[in-house]
Amino acid sequence: MDEKKEELKITASLVWSPIGFYQQIFIWLFTLSIPAVVNIVYILNPANKAGLFDWLLRVKALFNLNHFIIYVLWGLIGGAVLSFLFLLLTWLITGISGETAHERLNRNDELIPRSPAQKRWAVLINLSASFVEEILFRAYLFMALINVWNHWIWAAVLVSAIFAFVHTNIQQLSATIWIFITSFFLCLFTIKLQGLAFPWGMHLSVNLMNLFIFPKLSERLFNER
Repeated sequence: MDEKKEELKITASLVWSPIGFYQQIFIWLFTLSIPAVVNIVYILNPANKAGLFDWLLRVKALFNLNHFIIYVLWGLIGGAVLSFLFLLLTWLITGISGETAHERLNRNDELIPRSPAQKRWAVLINLSASFVEEILFRAYLFMALINVWNHWIWAAVLVSAIFAFVHTNIQQLSATIWIFITSFFLCLFTIKLQGLAFPWGMHLSVNLMNLFIFPKLSERLFNER
C-alpha cells in the first residue's frame, strides 16, 4: 500500500518531463476550444445569448499587443518584488510558528528541478503554464464573473479563491494564502491594464523564483543546511 502511494507521488521527474509538456498541450487544446464552443452557441441563438458575445468581446480585449514586451518585462520585475516580499513575510512567520525558514520555503523540495533536463523542461512548461492559466482564470473566468457584482473586487476574490484551491494539491495548504494574494494582484493588473501581458510576466516570475531562486537563496540566507 505504501509503495503504491509512493508511485503516485508528484515528483520533479514526473512534472518537469515530456509528460508535463504533453499535459500542457492537452490544456491548451481545451483552453482554445472554449471560445470556439461559446461562439458556436452564440451563433446558433444570438437573440438569447447576447451575454456570451459580450464575454467574448471582454476576453478578446485582453489580448492587447500594445507595449506587450514592455508589460511582460515589468511583470517579471513585479513578480520578483512580490516574491521577495513573500520571502520576508515567510521569515517573519517562522519566528511565530517555530518552524525554520528553510523548512517552510522548501516543503516541496521534490518539485524542484535538479538535473539540466528537468530545468529545461521546467522553464518551457512554466512559460506555457503561466500563460494558459492567465487565460483560463484571468481572461475566461474573471471576465465571466466581473459583471455579476457591482465591483470587480468580488470577482477577483472568488477567482483567487478558486485559483488557490486548484493549486493546493501541488503547493500544499501552507502556500494557499500566498497563492490567493498573488492571484488577486494578477486580477488587479488584468483589469487596470486591460491586458494579460503584465499578469503573465508576473505569474511566470513568481513561478521561476520559487523553482530556481528561493531554494538556493534560503540555504545561503538562513544557513540551515
